[in-house]
Amino acid sequence: MHRLFKSVQLVVALASLALPIPCLCTLTSLAKNDPYPMFNSLDPQSFLYTRPCQDTEDPYCIHAENLKWSISCSPFGQNAYSGANKHGEKFLPARVCPNTEPCGSTMPVPITGNRVELGDLTGRINMIALLYGEKPENQDLPDSLKDAQDCLFSQDPEFQPTPFNGANNTQNDFLAQNDDTHFFNTSSDNFEISNNNAFIPNNFENLNNNAFVANNFEDANNNAIAQNFLFRKKPPLCQLPEASKQRLDDPSLIDPAERYASLTFPLKYHKRGVRLDFSSNINCGFGINVQAGIASISQLVKRIRLQTKVVPGDAKEINIENDLTCQADTLCDFQLPPDETGVTTFTGQVKHMLTGNLTQIADQLHVDIDDFNDTSVEELRVNAFWRHTFDINLDNDGPKATCMPYVMLSGSVSPGKKRCPNKLFSLPFGNDGHNAIGFSAGLNFDFINTIELSGEVGVTHFFSRTVDKLRIPNSIYQKTLFPFVADAKVSPGNNWHFAGKIASYHFLGNLSTYFQFVMIDHSHDSICLKNKNNMTKKNIDDEDGDSSETFKSEKIFVPKTLEKTTGWKSKLANVGFTYDISPAISLGFLWQAPLSQKNTYRSSTIMCSFNASF
Repeated sequence: MHRLFKSVQLVVALASLALPIPCLCTLTSLAKNDPYPMFNSLDPQSFLYTRPCQDTEDPYCIHAENLKWSISCSPFGQNAYSGANKHGEKFLPARVCPNTEPCGSTMPVPITGNRVELGDLTGRINMIALLYGEKPENQDLPDSLKDAQDCLFSQDPEFQPTPFNGANNTQNDFLAQNDDTHFFNTSSDNFEISNNNAFIPNNFENLNNNAFVANNFEDANNNAIAQNFLFRKKPPLCQLPEASKQRLDDPSLIDPAERYASLTFPLKYHKRGVRLDFSSNINCGFGINVQAGIASISQLVKRIRLQTKVVPGDAKEINIENDLTCQADTLCDFQLPPDETGVTTFTGQVKHMLTGNLTQIADQLHVDIDDFNDTSVEELRVNAFWRHTFDINLDNDGPKATCMPYVMLSGSVSPGKKRCPNKLFSLPFGNDGHNAIGFSAGLNFDFINTIELSGEVGVTHFFSRTVDKLRIPNSIYQKTLFPFVADAKVSPGNNWHFAGKIASYHFLGNLSTYFQFVMIDHSHDSICLKNKNNMTKKNIDDEDGDSSETFKSEKIFVPKTLEKTTGWKSKLANVGFTYDISPAISLGFLWQAPLSQKNTYRSSTIMCSFNASF
């Protein structure tokens, strides 16, 4: 009984002397550029546990007996120049056709090296797709996109679509490859263009030749509208023959490999800041920890090259160097739209009016495509923890060890700047305004004077918030850039994480080190439109002359397409070194390295820490 009482006393003593060094990692982050932020370089479990004092003359042991508070200050830098797509690919396959050159030039193929760029993680922007889909109430395409739509696409409802591209020749096959079949109805209803309503007003039915004759305005219900249509100027430099035009919303024009009419955006990501950490050891195994940080984020839009090319029918012009349209002709798996004999080709006009006109289009959409630079606070975290140690063979001969289970409960707010929907390359600070709560539990084994092993699992839940004027696709083919906005309630998915660690305390003099493997899985977000009128568009159809009205609902916004790009996974490694220059002060170094990613940045972090305890 006496021996058991002494053991209980030892356990309580060890728990009450636990070192509350601030390196809690209960919460993961919503930001896929920095999914597992570290707040100092110390061993992740050092805040939980101090090893048994075997030498009472050891100054570090004496200091630990009276330890109540600790604080650390950690400047850090984080960089990323590439990422991985939703399939975990860092590079896309480059199948080059023999004896072909992009657009008749001698430039190497592919232009980008097919690396997954940071600006393309959710898909490359397809400029043709901006013209697709229904228009929401009180919103319309800007003039530049209207001109492109009028120039490139036929408004004739009887227009026959071109054969579908690629090895598979059905719309269902295309959508199955892109995992969008459940958002697309292959019935002809999706392709109805009633009375040329996108181009010719409904009140032209009384004109003898409403497309070309201006003498019959007295028969029109609205002469002003008729004159506006009949004398409307053609889009600038549009000389595309009618026979070369395509059918609007034709899926065969959307390259599954994201090259034709697509733009790529290499980015250079930098994050610099400082993080503070404060801990207090309360008593009986309980402790509390507060963390905060401030950072400056920069994303620079990197241009590939500036190349002068000849566009058929036009003079030499400067082509946007991020345009991948040329690659679609050299990589075999996409058939270019057929070009009839004429002054200007369809592809030439796509490059001239869409991919080569990105700056004007973005300006008219009120979208900022320039570099992003901003500074703000990150998260404010409060962590509470409890732990209890059990000794293994401490009073007997042979190997000695301790076993310590622990649990942590954390809360977080993100008072910093939120991501602006109209800044294409902006990034959030912290969790983008979403409050969070997290819980984790783990088990730590310390083999005295040798190594320490630990593992933990945890979950982070993010609370929903309303985002005003969020950019949401109105077509399943749109990616990254969307022409229309809607108010929406965003409910982020949960983060699940696992972490395993091996460490050695004072393995070389006063130098300690650890290696930690971390795996994070973020579930898909839920996006719900606040205004139900933006969800469907009701058209009134009269059937067989029946006076009753039948309402047909058609989707306008397709938030499910956006939701599919919000899930991500990340695996990374933390390597830390700490040198105790005195019992109360230590200096540390941390390297966080990316191992495997899906739809996240391959961010690498360097951090230095100054730690003090008293």
